[in-house]
This record gives sequence, C-alpha cells and structure tokens, in this order.
Amino acid sequence: MPVYEYSCPTCKSTFEELRPMSRHADVAQCPTCGSQGRKKLSVFAINRDLLVDTVPVTAGGGGCACGGGCACGA
Repeated sequence: MPVYEYSCPTCKSTFEELRPMSRHADVAQCPTCGSQGRKKLSVFAINRDLLVDTVPVTAGGGGCACGGGCACGA
C-alpha cells in the first residue's frame, strides 16, 4: 500500500497517509488543524550501489548461456 504525502495550506504542516491506490483521490484531513490537505508530488531516489550487496541477482531463463538472453556469446 503506498504512502501519500500531503501539505496543509492552512497551517503549513506536512503529513503522510497510508492508503490503497483505489483511494488515492480521497480527501486527506490535516491531523494538526483539520483542514483539507493537498497531495504533494512525491519523489524518491535509490542508490543502486547500496542495493548490489543486499539484493540477490538471479539469472533469467532467456536461452542465453549465461541464463539471461543477452546474446553474450558465452
């Protein structure tokens, strides 16, 4: 379930809500003042170098000798 970020135009606070994608357009009430929050555009970044040691890499079944279908000639 995604986390959506909101900002409150009244009290200028920011808050998050965990909700299903089917409810992405629902109004979010500010937990500080009760006003209607506005959904923010959320962005995130992943450092690929940090993931190399933690995420196992498995070969696919593409028919290539290396297991990946990349036509590497191995």
